[in-house]
Amino acid sequence: MSRSLIAALLAAIGIATLHAVHLSEPPRAGELTGQKELGGLLIGILAIVLPPMGTAFLSIRSMYNFRARTRIYEHERGLLRRHRGTLEALVAEAKESHLGTNVRKPEEIDFDFRAAALRTEQSLSLELEQWMLLMERDEHELSP
Repeated sequence: MSRSLIAALLAAIGIATLHAVHLSEPPRAGELTGQKELGGLLIGILAIVLPPMGTAFLSIRSMYNFRARTRIYEHERGLLRRHRGTLEALVAEAKESHLGTNVRKPEEIDFDFRAAALRTEQSLSLELEQWMLLMERDEHELSP
C-alpha cells in the first residue's frame, strides 16, 4: 500500500507540472486543436482524480496499521498471560518447597522466578515504548 501511495503522489506531482506547462503554453499555429484539447482534458482529469486516489490509499493504509497494532496488542496480552501463568506456577512450587515435598532447590526456583520477572518487565517496557511512540504523533488517526 505504501508503494501505491508514493506512486499516486509522484503521478499527481507530474500531472500538476504537465498541467501548469500546458496552461502556460501559447497556442501554436498549425497545431491540431483536437489533440491539444484531448491532451488538456486528459491532464485535467488526472489532476482531479490523482489527489483523492492518494488520499484513499493513505486512508486504507491507516486502517491496516490500526489492525496491525491490534495484533501486536493481542500478542502482547498473550505473552503477559503466559508470564502470569509461569509466575503463578513458580509461586505454587515455592510454597511446596517450604513443606519439603518439592524436589527442586529453592535457588533454582528463585532463579526461574527472577528470569520470569525480567521477561515480564521487558514485555511491559516494550508496550510502554510503543504507546509513547503512538502518543507522540502529530497527525490524527483516520480509523477508530
